Amino acid sequence: GLFSSSNYCRFERRIYPFIKMSLKSLDKFKSEVETELKDILNWWMTYAIDIDNGGFYGKIDNDNYVSSEAVKGLVLNTRILYTFSSAYALNANNEYLTKSKLINESI
Repeated sequence: GLFSSSNYCRFERRIYPFIKMSLKSLDKFKSEVETELKDILNWWMTYAIDIDNGGFYGKIDNDNYVSSEAVKGLVLNTRILYTFSSAYALNANNEYLTKSKLINESI
């Protein structure tokens, strides 16, 4: 049948080299993703926090210019809350916890 030992061995010989190759690069990929996450969250902490009114700004352009008149959307701020909370759960960085609390208080 399909799952007989001879079919499984043929499948394993064809697929295993690709899996093995992927496992070799998995650590590198993990490191790249962690660095990217850290950079993104650092950007949000540097440019997007509304110190005067609490929470995060509703609009920032590509040059990091803040539009202080922009509405602070509930969806945006709950997504930011989820992101920082998840990042804290992932690596227990207290900065992420602090930002999560800041957002939670402003919602």
